[in-house]
Amino acid sequence: MIRLAGAIAALPLALAPPDVAQSIPVGAIRGTVVDTVDGTAIRSVSVRLQSTGRIVLTDDQGRFEFADVPDGHQELYISAVDFILVKRAVVVAAGMTLDVTIALTEGAGSYSETVDVRALAPMTRREPAVASEQTLGGRELQQLRGMLTNDPLRAVQALSRCAAPVSSR
Repeated sequence: MIRLAGAIAALPLALAPPDVAQSIPVGAIRGTVVDTVDGTAIRSVSVRLQSTGRIVLTDDQGRFEFADVPDGHQELYISAVDFILVKRAVVVAAGMTLDVTIALTEGAGSYSETVDVRALAPMTRREPAVASEQTLGGRELQQLRGMLTNDPLRAVQALSRCAAPVSSR
């Protein structure tokens, strides 16, 4: 009977799930961000670990650190005002700390972004796609002949369909 009571008491420990942090192999990333011109450390640089979305800022000596990083291929995005964005691919080993030095170059760099907008349901077009459109005929072009070329607002007001009525107060 005593054996049975001991077995029942140990049952919750045997059925407890393993610690989640121990089940995922992790490492760490530690590094320094420097200027390519003279090698001086750069403070307040944003370093983003893409897989987790975590962001840290470098300290006064340009250092940063990420703990508990899942092992395997990782990508860091390093950005600071007046410097070109750097994307650095690294490989983190479980139980190890990876040391990196990242050099930033001054400049604006190029940036492009694409946005795709899609409707959930089919849409029917109710209005023209252009907010405002006007085709000028010969008569309208004749009216514009005497306008100054460097005053587009005055030229637009000369067109009969674009001019707003003047209200007398």
